[in-house]
Amino acid sequence: MGSFAKYPEIELLHKVPAILDELEVVVLEKIHGRNARLGWVGGLFRIGSRTEEFDLELSTPSTGREFFGWVMATNLKQRIKELAESISSDVIFYGEWFGPGVQKGVVYADEKQLRIFDVRINDDLVDWDKVVELVERVGLKTVPLLYRGKPTMDILDEKRIIPSAVAYENTIGSEQNVGEGVVVKPTRMHRNSYGNWIMAKYKSPKFSEQKSLSEVRVQPVIPESATTFIEEFFTLQRLDHVIDSLRSIGIDVTVPATTGQIIRGMYEDVLKESETEYAQLDDDARRTVDKRHSGKTKTLLSIWLANQAVSV
Repeated sequence: MGSFAKYPEIELLHKVPAILDELEVVVLEKIHGRNARLGWVGGLFRIGSRTEEFDLELSTPSTGREFFGWVMATNLKQRIKELAESISSDVIFYGEWFGPGVQKGVVYADEKQLRIFDVRINDDLVDWDKVVELVERVGLKTVPLLYRGKPTMDILDEKRIIPSAVAYENTIGSEQNVGEGVVVKPTRMHRNSYGNWIMAKYKSPKFSEQKSLSEVRVQPVIPESATTFIEEFFTLQRLDHVIDSLRSIGIDVTVPATTGQIIRGMYEDVLKESETEYAQLDDDARRTVDKRHSGKTKTLLSIWLANQAVSV
């Protein structure tokens, strides 16, 4: 059976400076939803979230029940099967599931929808023009294309703070409804010398999970102590992202028994994104971070819960 591969992690823009050397890129709206994948792999129709592959026999996924039900109510299985057979290859579509009750901070539609941002054929992500072709063949839609051409920081700075194009396509857009940011990819996909796909995300300040990047700054602060590291990376926006991931797999984050899971999720998310910065700290600073991060997360969690109570 082929691999129903998860989508690769996308690095922040400042960690992928080579993207600005590309002759041509596509700049896509980054939708603030939940990652989803579906495809025909190893002769089987397969569906999943970012973290879980759904069991089509049991039809009771622990995550993404609405997405699962939406897919199964369409004829996507047959369309994707026919596509895979016509090209004699495994194919996986990667997208964002969004709509009322899925995301906060930006409004996209009056009902839940799926938009595709990439496609894998066998082991390779395909070029953008191929993405558009394959998505159209199975009757789905891509995320909005905001720009195509030579990348510059002026262009990326402009595009990452514009109102959501998805919302405008759904006739509910407004100037105040700023999107999550953008994803930048070469029009012809390729890997770097380490074997990683070259692509980057550039979030709007509103959605940045690093303190300094939430202040409209391209280059982040480089933490030199445990205190500045914790302040830079342990933020309320990141906690909101971690909590959303936990809630998507059925965890009730409002009960004290789940605090440990929240702390672990926050710590793992920080280390995943700040591997370089964490390694640059001296041994004493890293030990201090390891001791203090749970207290910082508990403080942020108290703020998050208080905000939820006010919004109810």
